[in-house]
Amino acid sequence: MIIIPTEKRFDWRYAPTVMFGIVLINVLVFFFYQSGDDNKIEQALEIYQQQGFLELEWPEYKKYLTTKSTEQDDEQLTYVEELFEQEDFGNLAVEIVFDTAFYDHLFKDPYNLIGYQKVEVWLDQRAKINASILNLSFIAYGLVPADLSITTLFTTQFLHGDTMHLLGNMFFLVICGFAVEAAIGHWRFLAFYLISGVFASLAHALLDLSSTQPLVGASGAISGVMAMYLAVFKFRKIEFFYWLFIFVGYIRAPALIILPIYIGKELVSFYTDTDSNVAVMAHAGGFVMGALLMFVSQWLSPKSIDVEYIETDQSIDPYQEALALVYTDIENFRFDSAYKNTQALIAQHGENFRNLALLAQLAQLRSPADQQAAMLGLLKVETQEPIELERQAQLLIDSAQPADYLSEQELCKLGSRLCRLENLKPAEALFDIVQNRYGHLAASQNNLALLAKKLSIAFAKTNNALKSKHYHGLASKLVGSTL
Repeated sequence: MIIIPTEKRFDWRYAPTVMFGIVLINVLVFFFYQSGDDNKIEQALEIYQQQGFLELEWPEYKKYLTTKSTEQDDEQLTYVEELFEQEDFGNLAVEIVFDTAFYDHLFKDPYNLIGYQKVEVWLDQRAKINASILNLSFIAYGLVPADLSITTLFTTQFLHGDTMHLLGNMFFLVICGFAVEAAIGHWRFLAFYLISGVFASLAHALLDLSSTQPLVGASGAISGVMAMYLAVFKFRKIEFFYWLFIFVGYIRAPALIILPIYIGKELVSFYTDTDSNVAVMAHAGGFVMGALLMFVSQWLSPKSIDVEYIETDQSIDPYQEALALVYTDIENFRFDSAYKNTQALIAQHGENFRNLALLAQLAQLRSPADQQAAMLGLLKVETQEPIELERQAQLLIDSAQPADYLSEQELCKLGSRLCRLENLKPAEALFDIVQNRYGHLAASQNNLALLAKKLSIAFAKTNNALKSKHYHGLASKLVGSTL
């Protein structure tokens, strides 16, 4: 289930500089700092395997886990024994190397645990391996419940597990962050964002203070931002986008009604999806702290929220709303409905090129009569945009006798517009059609003369003097014949 508030639209008058700064820091950290983690892991495992440390350490690792009595260690023992039985020595090495507490255990008595013959090499190379692991971003700066520190409560908020984790978090931050920052101000937004992230991390850590699994991600802080968004609007009815299984759409509801739904969803996930690696309690903790910070702030300083911004009407443009309806139909393969809604959009908002091009695309799935009507409508649009003119020229090339359904005046107007293109063959073709079909009519001479003159000028611009002279002569002859 996804519920996203969409009440406010981006407004540069309230530039969210802090939000953009947070996004930029997260992106830079991920791509310029965390990107080095893979090389560190690869080098550490390569040394570990080359030195044959797995054979030395595996028996001791089993003993080490057996002597520990926590449920987490029992599960780890079962898992690594399965890896050994399956001869999956690559992943087994990963498990041992990443267990830095086991390295500390070995380092206390290496001569007895490793043996005198190989202990010197082990001490040297294994120290390098462990140093590489400890320098990994999520271990060095991620939040480890068993080793809480003030530093990692903040740094963990700027680390991410993978690209999709980063993109997902930044998407939700942008969706909600710009409106919250506009409503409460830059510095308050920054402070509340960081505090929500800290509280989210603590909520996760307090579940198991013995856990050595690092926590990374901005999800907790962003959950706080989402709660702030709802607290800003309180019981005002605002717009939400929802996606529930196969049901997608928009609803309007009092903002704070959604807050318990958010928190409830995370708690349900916590108790039902026990195998998930998502820190759902961090999400819930972030929600609670974000809402609490907003209520306390408003209680202490009622003017801390920009009421004018909150109450500014940012209704959806009717044209954009109608266009979104068409695209929703297309995304759900309701092409017949999309065609009819496009016709309604054109009737209400006019026959501009964009609307008619959309209708022409949808008409490709309908009858030849619908296709022809859409194509002719697109050819009649009096546009000056090069891209749109290119589209009209291509229609002339691809279509079968489109000129049969256009009047003499419409053909001349289209030809005049196409004289703006570098490729003048379509405009020439239209001139020939009009001349052959209507050249004998006195009423058509002026239109033909005007088109010939424009072709002469267009060819002059391309340095084609021969054709420029040819059409100049035709224009003079046509003008003369009308006298």
